[in-house]
Amino acid sequence: MSASTAVLEVEPPIAAAPPRVERLSPFVSWSEEDRRPLAENLPAAPRSLAAVLLRDPIGTVERLADPAQHLGVLLVALGLVTSGASAFAGATAVSMQSAQPLRMAALASVNALLALAAALGPIYATGILLSTRVPLARLVAILLSAAAAGAMLLGGVAPVLHVLWKLDGEWLGPLGLMTSFTLSAVLVGARVRRLMLLSALAASRVSDSKAELSPEDAARVATLARVALIATGFTSALSLWAFDVFLR
Repeated sequence: MSASTAVLEVEPPIAAAPPRVERLSPFVSWSEEDRRPLAENLPAAPRSLAAVLLRDPIGTVERLADPAQHLGVLLVALGLVTSGASAFAGATAVSMQSAQPLRMAALASVNALLALAAALGPIYATGILLSTRVPLARLVAILLSAAAAGAMLLGGVAPVLHVLWKLDGEWLGPLGLMTSFTLSAVLVGARVRRLMLLSALAASRVSDSKAELSPEDAARVATLARVALIATGFTSALSLWAFDVFLR
């Protein structure tokens, strides 16, 4: 084949794809500022105090150490305990077909607070005997914060308990009630221990700049936490014992 008769096949150049541009809304006026990419390091959204009390023990201790936020922690924890206990008691009363669900809800929240108040004396006295005395204001805040987590757990499982009681009021309902109280008690006990250890560690770092508690101090704080769980569990059981009276 000669060069004169050769046919050269040349592929046409591929056109570059046009850049994709977001279509602007015909109903909203856009500007160049609106179309700029978002910044990578956005400031973290501030968390509410209720979320900190329920999910962040370290943040709770930090707020307890701040005198300006101490009263706010007490009020928020008090509201969480009251609302959680009231919701659970009201749902339980409706499940049991009680004639006075509102009265039961109100009395349950009052009884929960009275149980915490009754447990303060034995816990404070034990702290003195163990030489791990917790300031009374700090102790009240720790107990309320731990009880708030347990009360909100009860409030969250109230719909499940209502369904179980409607399905079987002789077995599933009572078993669901006891399981709810057991889960709440485990959560409150773990939170009390955690908050006491973190509070003692924070106080130790402020006074002696220690990185951690000594084994002896950690053992004494753990003993105080166990006594707090026992005392609070006993007083709470006495207050919940009156549920049979409320349903009549």
